[in-house]
Amino acid sequence: MKLLDLKKSFRKVIRFYTIKHKVYGAGSNYLYGDMYDNENKQLIRILHKITPIIKKHPEFFIDKSVLDFGCGTGEHTYFLSNYVDTIDCFDPQIIHYNWLNTMFKSSNIINVLKNKEYLEKHYDTIIIIGVLQCIEDYKLWLLNFIDTMHFDRLIIRFSSGKEYSHINSGRSLRNTRLYDNNMNDNTIYEEEVFKSTYKLKLLDSYYENVPSSSINPRSFKKCVHFYQR
Repeated sequence: MKLLDLKKSFRKVIRFYTIKHKVYGAGSNYLYGDMYDNENKQLIRILHKITPIIKKHPEFFIDKSVLDFGCGTGEHTYFLSNYVDTIDCFDPQIIHYNWLNTMFKSSNIINVLKNKEYLEKHYDTIIIIGVLQCIEDYKLWLLNFIDTMHFDRLIIRFSSGKEYSHINSGRSLRNTRLYDNNMNDNTIYEEEVFKSTYKLKLLDSYYENVPSSSINPRSFKKCVHFYQR
């Protein structure tokens, strides 16, 4: 069994994304230009989404087959690759696929999916982090996802309440991951997520309260649900 050394994995991801591939930090080559220049704190913020998840339930990941659905540029994928048996990653934007394919082409653990190959596979664990707010009818989408996918366990992380939209914040629309051509963020309600996951058993959950700020004028709650088929 692989040891859970989160600090070592944290440092490894930072080196990979700031030095080897320059996605973050000075001289960033990231596809959204200077959005991430000199902002390693953005990478750290992203990693802080996954570290409490694996810390709370390492058995969901260690030596397991995992799908990171809606992986963006793969920060969580790369972090988890230190613990899993294999991990597939998928993001619907072709520009993300190209980046992922370049970064992970030499990996024998990470498999970058271009289309819907995930429909033909079975996974021990699927993670969906920050995806629901990019889907207009997230309730129907989640119902269909659960019905069509083959998995044992599912982890969903989402914002309950209105988080800032990419449009209102002045950030480029290119940064919105387009799962169903939805160009804005939605308000997600936890009770609706519960309704859409009624076929699964809720094993655990935890919450992070995010106070209002100049960037996010409304306070909201980050929810993490752990399910089993």
